[in-house]
Amino acid sequence: MKISKKEIITFSIIFVFTLIIFYQFLDMHYATDTYVLIEKGYYEYALNGSLAGGRAIMCVIGLVAGMLHIPVTAYVISTLVIALFISCVSVLVIKNIILQHKRRKIKEHTDFTNFIYYNI
Repeated sequence: MKISKKEIITFSIIFVFTLIIFYQFLDMHYATDTYVLIEKGYYEYALNGSLAGGRAIMCVIGLVAGMLHIPVTAYVISTLVIALFISCVSVLVIKNIILQHKRRKIKEHTDFTNFIYYNI
């Protein structure tokens, strides 16, 4: 699949907009999981929290973060940025899937559809 310049620009706009919305969380936030991570440590949280909860990828990320001795604040902020990145990519993927399956493609509505798909 070839990625066009327009898709890169669209992704960049969506990603910057998302970072602006989540700006307060990028400064570090304390959710319930953050307190559990601080209390139990990376290893125990990865196995008993992430893996037991069915989040195998987060388990691996947590174990690697523990082995590299990454501070909890850097871990929380980096996983948030990764999640926002994946979310923005999925917005564009959903948009492309829907536009492929539409019978008529109206070019005037593509910018508006980006806004709609972002809000889904």
